[in-house]
Amino acid sequence: KKILKKHKALCGGFSELFNELCFESGISSEEVIGYTKTWNYEPYDSLIRAEHAWNVVKVNGIWRPIDLSWSTGYLKQKKQEFRKRLYLWFNIPYNIKYEFVNKLTYDYMFTPANEFIKTHLPLQPYWQLLETPIPIRVFEKDSTNEYLKSDEEKLKINYNFEISRYQVLPNKDKYLKGALQAFDYNKKKSSCTWFWLF
Repeated sequence: KKILKKHKALCGGFSELFNELCFESGISSEEVIGYTKTWNYEPYDSLIRAEHAWNVVKVNGIWRPIDLSWSTGYLKQKKQEFRKRLYLWFNIPYNIKYEFVNKLTYDYMFTPANEFIKTHLPLQPYWQLLETPIPIRVFEKDSTNEYLKSDEEKLKINYNFEISRYQVLPNKDKYLKGALQAFDYNKKKSSCTWFWLF
C-alpha cells in the first residue's frame, strides 16, 4: 500500500509489489535476491553484496525472469559544464552526479534465462532458470557467453523440481534454505547468508 501511495520504490519494493499483484491474480511468482552487473561493473569485480531483487514468474507453465526496477529507466550523467571546466582549467576535482531517466524498457521483462544471466546472478543457482547453472567465478569474470558455449563439464540441475520443493516450504524454512544455499554458492561472501537469516 505504501508503494502505491508514494509512487516510489527501490528494487525490493518493486519485487514485493509484483509478487502481491501476482498472488492476487492467481499467478505464481517468487522474489529473487542476487548480484547484478550495473553500468560500472568491471570484469573480475568481486561480488560482495547481493543487494538487488527481481522476480521469476510462471507463465504458461514456464518460469521467466522479470526485473521491474531495471525496466523503469536508467541513470544518466548530469551535465556539469561549469565543474568540468574548473577541472580542465584548474585541476579542481569534482564528483560526477547522475540523474534517473524515467523510460520504460522491455529489456528485462520475460528475457530468456541465458540472456538474463549475463546481468543478474541469483544467490541460489536454481533461480537462474538454467539446466546448467553458471558458477559465480564465470559471472565475476564476465565470461558467461564463453561458458555457455564451451564443452566444459557442467553441473546439471532440474530447476523446476528445485523451485517446486522450495515453494512448499514454510517461510522460515525458505529463509534458512536460502541462507544455506547462498553460502554454499558463494562461500567467500558470508554476508549473503546473514541477509537471508535476518
